[in-house]
Amino acid sequence: MKSKLSVTAFVVALILSVVSVVQGQAPKTSATEQGKPSPMISRVFVVGHVLPSDLLKALLPLASTGDARGAMLVANDKTLAVSVRDYPENVAAMEAVIRLLDKPERAPLAATRAAVEVQISIIAASQDDGFAETPVPPALSNVVEQLRRTLTFKRYRYVTTLTQRVQSGADARASGAIAKFYPDGPPTSRPEHYEYALRNPLVMVPESGLASIRVDFDFALMMSYLANLLEVTAGTQPPKFASGQISMSTPVTFREGEPTVVGTSRAGDGSQAVIVILSIRRIGA
Repeated sequence: MKSKLSVTAFVVALILSVVSVVQGQAPKTSATEQGKPSPMISRVFVVGHVLPSDLLKALLPLASTGDARGAMLVANDKTLAVSVRDYPENVAAMEAVIRLLDKPERAPLAATRAAVEVQISIIAASQDDGFAETPVPPALSNVVEQLRRTLTFKRYRYVTTLTQRVQSGADARASGAIAKFYPDGPPTSRPEHYEYALRNPLVMVPESGLASIRVDFDFALMMSYLANLLEVTAGTQPPKFASGQISMSTPVTFREGEPTVVGTSRAGDGSQAVIVILSIRRIGA
């Protein structure tokens, strides 16, 4: 796989070559023989092998500057299109760059229309030595071991895994109730209530190789917890129970077979935490 440095060098060289081909150098403005600006034109380029947003670095040097009224350069990863409004010479230069960069070095982006199953796994952590652990699914065992080495929590309990079918360009949302995270919470408390959203997903499922997804992930959990665990453990205070919401929101990119920790949110007095891990698999796998 090419490094970012080599790709950047290639793009710079490519721009220079295209600029030299299209009327010597693609101008930032265009003029008729009478010295009046020639009219701008609009084009929409649909790409099939690269993300439109990845093309912007190569196209921006060829676009008109901000003082050119009406000029536009917009990349839309959802529709796999680049929209351009500029002087004809500049549009021609950008079209040449797009044609050269939009090559099938990997599976066509048309394959991103395929769906994957996103797995949202929830882990409860505690600093209490008496916190009862539960078996972790084999796919998450390495992740939990890494958590033990990097975080200060002593005990980890697997809570549940939520599953959601996701397709490119189609937001997914769900809510529901799951069992209590911490059995030392109030005995009359209701089950924990969760909500999540997978926004602006871009799914890639090539014919060979690993599936991947880029998505904006939101997660919220209404939970009850023991608010003074350390004091109760030390025998200095009676139990005090509380409830509240923890939430996390982050863009994330991850691949098939690579569970990714997307958030760790502390609860109560900080001696407990909720950890969310995302993973994906192909539909039918």
